[in-house]
Amino acid sequence: MQLNPFEYFTIVRQIEDPLDGATYYPQAEIRNARTDALLATVDLDSKGDGRYSERWQVPADTSGLGFYISIITKVYTDAEHTQESPNYGRKEQTFLVKDRAEVRVGGSGPSANDIREALKKVLSEFDFDFPKSKAINLEPLVQAIKAVPLQTAQRIEFPKIDIPKQKEVILDPVIRAIEASQQTVVTAINNIKIPQYQESFRVMQELIRTIDVNLSKAEIDKAIKLLPELNAEIAKIPGYMERVEQSQQLLKDNLMTVRGLFGGADPQPKLDKSVLPSRLRSTFNKIQK
Repeated sequence: MQLNPFEYFTIVRQIEDPLDGATYYPQAEIRNARTDALLATVDLDSKGDGRYSERWQVPADTSGLGFYISIITKVYTDAEHTQESPNYGRKEQTFLVKDRAEVRVGGSGPSANDIREALKKVLSEFDFDFPKSKAINLEPLVQAIKAVPLQTAQRIEFPKIDIPKQKEVILDPVIRAIEASQQTVVTAINNIKIPQYQESFRVMQELIRTIDVNLSKAEIDKAIKLLPELNAEIAKIPGYMERVEQSQQLLKDNLMTVRGLFGGADPQPKLDKSVLPSRLRSTFNKIQK
């Protein structure tokens, strides 16, 4: 059986013996079927004729993928729930908690706009201070992420080298300096931590979808309860942008170090092109032309 998040589900325990007129105090334990974590304990009220029941609200499915719960009912002989009845054993049921896809046919019922207007009216009557979210421009965050290099070579700008015609220049000191600093640059790039903003966006999308579902069902109280959690996810975005800006500055500092190595190279009487890497040799030949 599948339960919808936030809906009310009635837990029922029927005493099997119709001739047993004693009073019992059944209790239900709801657990996460995978982790066995206790989600709730519900006391069942007598409805007469050996029937006991109580309504319980199903928790939210934060993953959006659904999860299973186990409901175990126990029959106690005392109101303090310390002594189980030896005549009736424990019963366990397993349920899937996940949104049920609803197919709506026809145009009857209130529209989404009608529900929004009703929500505004209720909030105004109770003088509810509806939280306002500031518009967030995500363009700087997207541009900053795109600016992070996939390869070190794509971010290095080789300066123009003025070579005297009467002398040849040996670039061995520059090559050795670049090789010595290569590991430092690679390590610095590897240490850049790009924030996992996708998770916050996914949670925000799920919360907005759940609020919209609740509004479409005219379940206003449920929609209001999700607003603080949505605001908390929105508040994380500025922190992500700050971390990206710090990562950009770290990369810039390392690139300036590499450029400084070129500026500090002293010309030598002789240039041995054979020791140059292929990319440097190609660049040097273009400069000479």
